[in-house]
Amino acid sequence: MVVSLLLAACFETLSARGIPASAGGLGTLILQPEPGADSVRVWRDVLFEVDVKAWADSLSAKRKSRDSVPAASSRKRRSDSAMRSDTAKQNKEGNFWQRTVSGHEDRTFEQAFDYSLVLFPTYTNEGSFGIGGIGAALFRLDRRDSLMPPSDLSLEGNASLRGFFYAGAYGTLYFPGRRSRLYYEVSFSQQNLDFWGICYDSCHVRPPVSQTRWNVMALGYYDYRVLKNFYIGAALDFSYNNAVKMADPAYLDGQRSSYILTGIGLSLQYDSRDYAQNPTQGLNLLLRQMVYPSFMGDAGRTLWRTTFTASYYQRLWRGAVLATELYAECNAKDMPWPLKESVGGYYRLRGYYQGRYMDNNLFSFQLELRQKLFWRVGLVAFGGFGSVFSSFQDWRADQLLPAYGVGLRFEFKHNLNVRLDCGWGREVFGVVFAIGESF
Repeated sequence: MVVSLLLAACFETLSARGIPASAGGLGTLILQPEPGADSVRVWRDVLFEVDVKAWADSLSAKRKSRDSVPAASSRKRRSDSAMRSDTAKQNKEGNFWQRTVSGHEDRTFEQAFDYSLVLFPTYTNEGSFGIGGIGAALFRLDRRDSLMPPSDLSLEGNASLRGFFYAGAYGTLYFPGRRSRLYYEVSFSQQNLDFWGICYDSCHVRPPVSQTRWNVMALGYYDYRVLKNFYIGAALDFSYNNAVKMADPAYLDGQRSSYILTGIGLSLQYDSRDYAQNPTQGLNLLLRQMVYPSFMGDAGRTLWRTTFTASYYQRLWRGAVLATELYAECNAKDMPWPLKESVGGYYRLRGYYQGRYMDNNLFSFQLELRQKLFWRVGLVAFGGFGSVFSSFQDWRADQLLPAYGVGLRFEFKHNLNVRLDCGWGREVFGVVFAIGESF
């Protein structure tokens, strides 16, 4: 039986290779499968004859036919090759647009660096009309861990008609093991701003003057998880600020026009958010203490800053999230003007001109209803209040500033929104365009 099986295998192999083979009976030919061998055909007493010469003649004829192909066919092959090359080029270009159009999908398990780029017109209260660009990328330091969120990197640039210029890079690194993370940011900006002063009372009564400010900053927050959702962290903050042009230096209340400041700090945090860039549920409690030693800057004395944040996120109905935040920042007495708190800008009391009200301390409360509409588009409605003040003893109720507005969201990358917010406040209106949620 074993010999029969070997012969059958040889016959089938020759036939598969196109070599003619025939079988002649020497005795009894059994074509039916034997018991226990349902898929095996057993041949007995069969003589195989392999017609090698006929096979060789057939192969030679095929080669002659191939060699006799006219030059036109060769040109056709070259044309087809060129068409395939053009198609590949078009597909490569299409991949760029595909990354932009379908950039909200998480491709970090398929690609080492999943990025999208876009240019757009801009408008802000501070800079007027301009043009800006955003590049956002997602990547993973450990592509085997599906539970770890992807790291992100954002590059942003903006130039406006009023001479405003900004270039910056920022993002978050999530390290393998899901125990540590690093937020980083570096930027340079030139701002031609209206300036009212460095304390609330001055800002409330003085007319604005022009100020041209240069700013270079770099900061990093490193967090390490010690228990579930509990983190301890270290911080580094460097900034160079220079009011290179000042219409009225008296608005600085005797302070210098230029400062170099470097701070180090520690933090405690409880963070149960599902995703830091665009959370839909969870609680974030943060207490950070910064110290700016006199020998690490030119302020002439040691400074300190305390920051407290409490934010909560709750899913409501399909596609809806209610986000709330309580924020407070307290500083040493008579902080240099670059480190003073101000309302307005990208994050808190949106709608106010950045720096319209400035002082030593700040607290604010805001809530935001976020509703996803369709595809990658969503809407928000927000409201809140806040205040800047010199000290808790000097705070007055008339320093409380309201803010409210609506916004549009577009999911530029997976869980990373581009937002356009329109905000109103006390006799003010402003527009904010930024990457990521305000809190």
